[in-house]
Amino acid sequence: MSTVKGAASPVTLAMAVVTETRGHHFEEVTVPTTTTRDLAKEQSGAGPSLGAQEPTVSSTPMDACADVLLDQATSTHEMVFKDASTDELLRLLGEFLCHRCCLLKDLSPEDPLMWLRMVDIFLLSNNLQRHCFIVPGSVVFLYMLCRDTVSAEVSSMKELQAVVLTCFYVAYAYIGHELGYPVMPFKVEDNNTVFWKRTLDITKRMSGKMLQINEDPQFFANVFTALKNGTDH
Repeated sequence: MSTVKGAASPVTLAMAVVTETRGHHFEEVTVPTTTTRDLAKEQSGAGPSLGAQEPTVSSTPMDACADVLLDQATSTHEMVFKDASTDELLRLLGEFLCHRCCLLKDLSPEDPLMWLRMVDIFLLSNNLQRHCFIVPGSVVFLYMLCRDTVSAEVSSMKELQAVVLTCFYVAYAYIGHELGYPVMPFKVEDNNTVFWKRTLDITKRMSGKMLQINEDPQFFANVFTALKNGTDH
């Protein structure tokens, strides 16, 4: 079963590397990631500078989870979230997608939410993750990916679902709690090549912003505000 495996690095998100078997089946993608925990230490002076030796990756999967998702007690992210719930942000994400995909007349804000919830529930019920991934921080992160990936020219529900779930997969790979996730619940197409090409494109285009949203509280606040105010429709 295909998985994405994250390895911490304090400075960059490298382009995913795809291993291809003889039968053209894409076996795995390796995505080096950055944790907010490491970046927060650097910003406070408690950790290494960008030029220092990279920290050792903890063997505990929870240590790889971004502080924006779980440890909001003293962060800027908690202040941003004080008036926002997960359900509200999901609703706003669904409304954003409805406005963006104006060709899909039958699309409702609940449709993308159902796709996301189904993946989260599947991973939980099959013991593939220990904690729910869908929380305010991950919704903001996913919105950032969808905002720069979902086209207004999307012409079918299946196409939109494929793009949104690929963004969701990249979000899991970058800030997810576990070290790896199966591809199956995220993949809509039968053609693996299409899924992996889209995954690599998103990773390459968005690597800078994915690092920035973890590193820069003001950037995070700006993305959150755009989602709340509906300014990117």
